[in-house]
Amino acid sequence: MSKVLTGANKLAQNNAEQKGFTLVELLIVVVILGVLLVIYMSTIGGGTNTANAGAIRGAGAEMARGVGFININLGTGIDTSSSNPLTATGEDMMDVLVKGRASVSSTYQAAYDQLKMRPLQGKVNVRGSGFDMLGYGVSFVQGTSCLTNKVCTQFTNVPSEVVQQLALKEGITYTTTASSANENLHWDAATGGTHTVTILAYP
Repeated sequence: MSKVLTGANKLAQNNAEQKGFTLVELLIVVVILGVLLVIYMSTIGGGTNTANAGAIRGAGAEMARGVGFININLGTGIDTSSSNPLTATGEDMMDVLVKGRASVSSTYQAAYDQLKMRPLQGKVNVRGSGFDMLGYGVSFVQGTSCLTNKVCTQFTNVPSEVVQQLALKEGITYTTTASSANENLHWDAATGGTHTVTILAYP
């Protein structure tokens, strides 16, 4: 019986002397945490690209609907340039959608007020003389690349990974070269890992 007690005492003494973790145990924990962090960061990165692609598509569609809503109610057309009779001097339809009444011609201000449209400021931010959403420059574009009866919203400095997600949502193959074959999505050739993207949407 005394041998059992002596063994138990030695075990208790060894447990009392050992405090904390060994260096090997700490290294194993650090390695496991590092692997988990890498997995988590790669998951978050992919999710961010998908979310940003969704935000770009959604913003393009929302802006087109805004232009269409104004046209239906005021008959000003879907011209998004400063030539639209709705816009104040030097302003275009992006100014109207983001800043609101201040960018509307005095001729149309009373009618515009009746629409009770809320400006997009907060979703799209004023940056100097331009506009910004999620760090991408935003503007309306006109011309031959913008299909008839569509509103074309352009986003600049869009990373290739986000454009890949946009292409995937449209069911088209992504390339780093320019693409304008799709009726809803165009992009310029990649420069420094980013593209200029145009969302074409019916108002």
